[in-house]
Amino acid sequence: MGLLDLKIPTAQVETPGGSFAVRGLSLEDFVNLHHEHTAEFGSVFDQFRTWASSEGDDLPPLDQFCAKLLYQAPILAARVIAKGADEDSPEGLAMARQLPPLTQAEALQAIGRLTFRSEDDVKKMLALVIAQVKALTQALLKSSQYLPTPEAGSGLFDQE
Repeated sequence: MGLLDLKIPTAQVETPGGSFAVRGLSLEDFVNLHHEHTAEFGSVFDQFRTWASSEGDDLPPLDQFCAKLLYQAPILAARVIAKGADEDSPEGLAMARQLPPLTQAEALQAIGRLTFRSEDDVKKMLALVIAQVKALTQALLKSSQYLPTPEAGSGLFDQE
């Protein structure tokens, strides 16, 4: 069996108007979501850290996490649904935003279950993200020391 023979697992999400299939998110999906929704992604990440500091190593139950995501970052939640449904277009995003809240929550939970096999997978992904953010922060700090400093009259940073 080769890579192209694999069938990506999906789940059906029922809506009053029919049903649609969702899949788990890929690393590319996560990277794109982070680039497109940096502030919201950071807020969600902070929720995980807050939960972890108050609950030890345990992560929030998936249904509670999805409810928080819908409340705090509804656009990010809709984009996750659109990506999971392979409908990441302006039209797909608009449709995901219009779904009833319960349907959105069910879709997010299905995507979460298909993305992560276990709580350990979530922890590994978070550790990877933390390591990447730290590396990027260090690289930015290091490269910022080579930026030109403003000098009066140089024209580079003069205000008009």
